Amino acid sequence: MRFIKHIIGAVLTTALIGVPLTLTQIVYADISDISVYVNGIKTEFDEPPASENDRTLVPMRGIFEALGAEVYWDEKSETASAFLNEDTMSITIDNNIMLKNNDEIILDVPARMYGDRTLVPVRAISEAFGSYVGWDENTQTGFVDSKENPMNETIISDEYRYPNYNGNFNDVDIFDKNNEDYFGMELLHISDEQGSAYAKTINAFANSAPNANVYNIVVPTAAEFYASDEYKTSYTPAIRKIYSQLNDNVKGINAVSPLMNHADENIYFHTDHHWTQLGAYYVYEAFINELGDDIDPYYTFDKQTISNYYGSLTRFTADTDGYDMLMSSPNALQLFSPKVSYEGYSFNDMEMNDFISNVEPIVPGFKNYNCFLGGDYPLQVYNTDVNNGRSLVIIKESYGNAFSTWALNNFETVYIVDYRKFNNYGGTNEYENVFKINEFYELTNFTDLLIISYPVSVTNAPEAAALRTMTE
Repeated sequence: MRFIKHIIGAVLTTALIGVPLTLTQIVYADISDISVYVNGIKTEFDEPPASENDRTLVPMRGIFEALGAEVYWDEKSETASAFLNEDTMSITIDNNIMLKNNDEIILDVPARMYGDRTLVPVRAISEAFGSYVGWDENTQTGFVDSKENPMNETIISDEYRYPNYNGNFNDVDIFDKNNEDYFGMELLHISDEQGSAYAKTINAFANSAPNANVYNIVVPTAAEFYASDEYKTSYTPAIRKIYSQLNDNVKGINAVSPLMNHADENIYFHTDHHWTQLGAYYVYEAFINELGDDIDPYYTFDKQTISNYYGSLTRFTADTDGYDMLMSSPNALQLFSPKVSYEGYSFNDMEMNDFISNVEPIVPGFKNYNCFLGGDYPLQVYNTDVNNGRSLVIIKESYGNAFSTWALNNFETVYIVDYRKFNNYGGTNEYENVFKINEFYELTNFTDLLIISYPVSVTNAPEAAALRTMTE
């Protein structure tokens, strides 16, 4: 049986009820208090969860059927049974012994009948079919997944949050510590519908490159780690839902944990909506480790530092009080150069016939976020002396720029594609060249494909449509 990564159990009960239970006390949870997602899809219950002896009981049929199991009820013996693949389980009302493939599993509390529904302890879900169960305290959300989710056991601490909220200035939310050290952030929300549509698009990318290794990274904005308690974002559970809906031929990469582990470092700009190249390094390290490779420590790379950097958020807040706040809190722009030798080219078209110019991964002369890749080109190609036969395609918006600079160190060829520069993005007729991922796969036979996005790629209709069009 697969190892169960996390059990909700008493944690969920305490969060819902808030008071200890006596030995025989049974309490119904307010169904509005919690949400349960099975493989990333919200499950609706006609009978609310209940609690008994500090343990949570949940409706058996709704969850098991969402997992793909067949569920049966024998009224005479008051026994519920479920069948999934080659596994069978059964449990009798008021009995704490569950049978799995005729093996006995003793549960902390028995199954109960509430109304006309069978409720079983959470442990029964995990034990029955090896499901992975998780809980997000901030959003009061439970998760049940058929396969291990890379976001399991991801915890966001509050120690680095900026406690004071100064207001919203042209869609930029600004926080501070002690009326100084101002931090501009984007507070975005990924709905279930947006996340599901995005996951469907990522699956379509994978199906278009059947022999490639396909990866997906959704990167949170700075607000996930630094916004005050009252304005906490919920990217982590949203990303988990997305990854739960990815097919087996796509691997989701946890970007939240490595960023949380280094939240005391310069991983996001205070005056720009982007992350820094250092923040991107920590997520790239997690990505390349997943591929079975590694990268040298960031401090071993040649570094240049540009002081007093003022980023995109100062432009967004111009003519508002927020502008002066951000101008008082500049960042240092740190630039790390690849260790390998390379040649870089940029093109307007997928076929790489319409040449634009030679390009560099690091261009200090811009003195802004365009230092990474020299800005946003439709297609960049870097040929390196890595000589390992691996070629990586990165589908990205601007968040992918800082990330892509690190990839030159591990791949023989790196293709960097900005999906906003093709297929008539935004309907402006500015970018009319066509890019289809299946055709590019046939053209280049790349070995690895990564789609890296920050929340705007998931939530904004033009961006979501542009990504989807690449797979159609």
